[in-house]
Amino acid sequence: MRGVSRQAIVRLVKKGRFTTLCIAGKILLKKSEVEHFKPKPPGPAPKTRR
Repeated sequence: MRGVSRQAIVRLVKKGRFTTLCIAGKILLKKSEVEHFKPKPPGPAPKTRR
């Protein structure tokens, strides 16, 4: 992914945002998931009203 650091990708993988496949010590991501990835908006989640 262009414009995204390696550390950011590692964090997203650890959070479970991508499905991974490990082959010979290499972690692979599905191309379709990377292409369709949409980041969540920054900041805290909005509070819900009761």
